[in-house]
Amino acid sequence: MENTKNKNCNPCTIHSVVGSTVTKVTTRELKPFEFHCSKCNTIHEKNAYTIAQNAIGVRLVFTCTCGNKIDL
Repeated sequence: MENTKNKNCNPCTIHSVVGSTVTKVTTRELKPFEFHCSKCNTIHEKNAYTIAQNAIGVRLVFTCTCGNKIDL
């Protein structure tokens, strides 16, 4: 589901996968400063620097630990 304020899903679905078995699926609303990596299903939280840069209109690109790039 795409939000017009950011390109991250809200609410997001989080999967825990062990081998080829999905062990847990949860759906919840993201907090205002959280964003979701759709590649590895990890939820990240924006730090103070990122929040401040977004407030003044600077667009940032976050690189997840899995290598996925997310436009903040």
